[in-house]
Amino acid sequence: MTDRKKPNNVRTGLLLGLVALGFFVGIFINRLLVHG
Repeated sequence: MTDRKKPNNVRTGLLLGLVALGFFVGIFINRLLVHG
C-alpha cells in the first residue's frame, strides 16, 4: 500500500508542478504580448 501511495503522490506533485508552470508561462507570454 505504501509503495503504491508513493508513486501516486509523486505523480500528483508532478502534475501540479506542470499546471503551475504552464500557468506562469501563460501569464508571462500574455504580459509580453500586451507589452509588445
